[in-house]
Amino acid sequence: ENKRIVCWAHVLRAYDARLRRIRNEETRKSISRDIYNLQQSVSPSIFRKAIQLFDMKWRQQNQDTINEFLDYFAAEWCTERNSGKFRVING
Repeated sequence: ENKRIVCWAHVLRAYDARLRRIRNEETRKSISRDIYNLQQSVSPSIFRKAIQLFDMKWRQQNQDTINEFLDYFAAEWCTERNSGKFRVING
């Protein structure tokens, strides 16, 4: 079985300031819950699909601050360049 390993404290600190630009507190909490759930992905392919669904879900809100956060999150946390931040190991 594969498990996704994340230094969660680093992820939270890094994206929290960006997330606070979204005014609605419930929206911020919901996005944070979704990101937390992303780290539960059990394989790289599931993680990639989960990221796509996360992005689609929140872009439907059609809000600039949400879209800006999604652009940041994808570039910072979801690229091959940063694959060490979300890594999968056999457990």
